[in-house]
Amino acid sequence: TDTAITFLENNKNNQPFFMWLAYTNPHLPYRMPDKFSEMYNPQNMILPQNFLLKPKLPAGGLIDRGKTETSEQEIKDLISGHYGLVSYLDEEIGRLVDKLKEVNLLENTVIIFMGDNGYMLGSQGIRAKQVLYEESIRVPLIIYWEGNIKPKVTNEFAMNIDIMPTVLDIAKVEIPKTVSGKSLLPILEGKDITLINEVFCEFIPRQWECIRTKEWKYISTPELGNELYDLVNDPYEKINLAIDSKYTKILNQLKEKLATWDKETKFLKPKKQ
Repeated sequence: TDTAITFLENNKNNQPFFMWLAYTNPHLPYRMPDKFSEMYNPQNMILPQNFLLKPKLPAGGLIDRGKTETSEQEIKDLISGHYGLVSYLDEEIGRLVDKLKEVNLLENTVIIFMGDNGYMLGSQGIRAKQVLYEESIRVPLIIYWEGNIKPKVTNEFAMNIDIMPTVLDIAKVEIPKTVSGKSLLPILEGKDITLINEVFCEFIPRQWECIRTKEWKYISTPELGNELYDLVNDPYEKINLAIDSKYTKILNQLKEKLATWDKETKFLKPKKQ
């Protein structure tokens, strides 16, 4: 943050500029000033609604390797530390916003905040990340532009590949036809528009894949086979409907869409061993 503040100070008269700042937090190891490490009492932490003692699926991430079981106290400790790191990060970003105000750049600067993954923190019995359940694949995305974007929360889908075309669109630069992502600018402008109807996720080394719509998620893994979740009525993914014949039609529809996507993107994937 100190380096970024120096950059803003040195470039306040050089328009335009682009600054990419990649924080590690919230991430292990839990290193933070004492006021943040002591901010959240582990005993007051609430366990996830889908907390399990044993993992539903072997998870990625170093802190899960070799772990076959967890405990309520261990998860509460993880959650309190995670919250402390988030608050620490929040304060640091506040310092950046204050500097933008000070050098009179806030109204002419678009701030995009996003993460690369979520942490399970005990959900489904998993502590880390790199799985296809909601807590892991959903990431924060906040776009702020003083005086130009009205405060709003949207349920429309967005993906990391949408960031580049969005930035180009805001800067009035032509978006190359080869770009797969969609500009989110129409949504930021308040237009009632749906850009995409489903998203796809994969973890290539383990051959894990999923397709997610507004209502459903289908997950395919070698370990558990087919998983189907009704995200409207079961947002914590507790009940696997893939084994229920009543949902065979929707299961096959999602399987087909995932297979089509696999074929369309096969040139991007390494060959399976």
